[in-house]
Amino acid sequence: MFNDTIVAISTPSGRAGIGIIRISGHCAIAVAQSVTSKNLTERKPTLCDIRDQNNQILDEAIVILYLNPRSYTGEDLIEIQCHGNPIILNEIISLCCIRGARPANPGEFTERAFRNGKLSLEKAEAIADLINSQSLRAVRSARRSLSGTFSKKVNSVLSLLKNSLIQLEASIDFSEIADSIGTLLKENLARQQQELECLISDAKRGAKLSTGFQVALTGKPNVGKSSLLNILSSSDRAIVSEQPGTTRDTIEVSLELNGNLLNLTDTAGIRENADAIEKQGISRTKKAVQLCDLVLLIIDNTEDLNDFRNTLRSVGLENHQNKLILVLNKVDKLKGYDKGLNDKHNSVGVSALTGEGIPNLIDLIISSLMPEDEGETEFIARNRHIIALECALSELASASSLATTTNPELLAEHYKVSINYLSQITGEYCTEDLLGDIFSKFCIGK
Repeated sequence: MFNDTIVAISTPSGRAGIGIIRISGHCAIAVAQSVTSKNLTERKPTLCDIRDQNNQILDEAIVILYLNPRSYTGEDLIEIQCHGNPIILNEIISLCCIRGARPANPGEFTERAFRNGKLSLEKAEAIADLINSQSLRAVRSARRSLSGTFSKKVNSVLSLLKNSLIQLEASIDFSEIADSIGTLLKENLARQQQELECLISDAKRGAKLSTGFQVALTGKPNVGKSSLLNILSSSDRAIVSEQPGTTRDTIEVSLELNGNLLNLTDTAGIRENADAIEKQGISRTKKAVQLCDLVLLIIDNTEDLNDFRNTLRSVGLENHQNKLILVLNKVDKLKGYDKGLNDKHNSVGVSALTGEGIPNLIDLIISSLMPEDEGETEFIARNRHIIALECALSELASASSLATTTNPELLAEHYKVSINYLSQITGEYCTEDLLGDIFSKFCIGK
């Protein structure tokens, strides 16, 4: 499959000033020269006429040759830059296929780069993440992953594990040094587990940069949840009414706040005397609260503020205080609320009507979700990376429980499995099914 020549449009669909076509493979030069009738020089832009089957000029294009291995894919690679008319682009694709190329599969150019050693697997994924990032912070983090920030951290832990495995295998072969190696191994295991725990924490934060943080707005009916959603998203996404129970289903809005992607969910108001339809909405509210990263509990009176424990109980949030922000809405109409509000952790007063306090709420949301400022070591990650890291840590925990035993063979086996899990991240150890799943989610032409 990877010995043939592929071709695809690399620019987004639609009309544009420029469209780019890529050709990669051992016949790429021959295919390009057959449609341009020109000899190409490596890395030198060449102005060419693109001619159709009847030798009629289809378009004028700039064509660039990248010889292997100094190309994106590690193969001979051609880029044709022509006018971005889909008719022109598709006709050039047809001409290339007639001359020996075939249409590329999604992500096949990047997959070839991986298979030819141009990219590690997590860097290949970072390319897709860079393209699909929906916030500025995610863009910068994906760029760092592509530059190797994530892989350096993974390889650092891998190096520690491999060194310990070498020591273990030496103790198997030379029993006289087993005691001294056992003492060193205990110390190394603690350090290795700590390194992995830190990496998992960083990876979870990086995954949220890609998918976005889930934030649920909840509370009793008619406290201003929908109004708050609208002012935070600068839209009229949710219907606002003085009639309690207006919101009966969850309403979701994605937005960027201070460079971070947030998925806000406006939920049905929680009350005891709800009708059958409202009860379905309340059930979905509870599910949204369970799954979210942060809950904004909206109240609109000092009674609920002063009797906070009962308020939490009435909306079913007594077990979610670790991810809760208390938002006192309608402060433009309230008096004497300052002391009660200041006594509460993670609380803020706002007016969805006037906009008062909204900047403070935004700052509190961001600091609760991302307690640390963006650093130069922040990277983007995926759920599969987190799973692999957690499995590797689990194997080390099992190894730690065996560290005092006299069975170095079993201990070494846990180390080998842990190393394999980490190697899945970089692609040093992976299956064809995993590669197929990863690259099938890329766009065609990348």
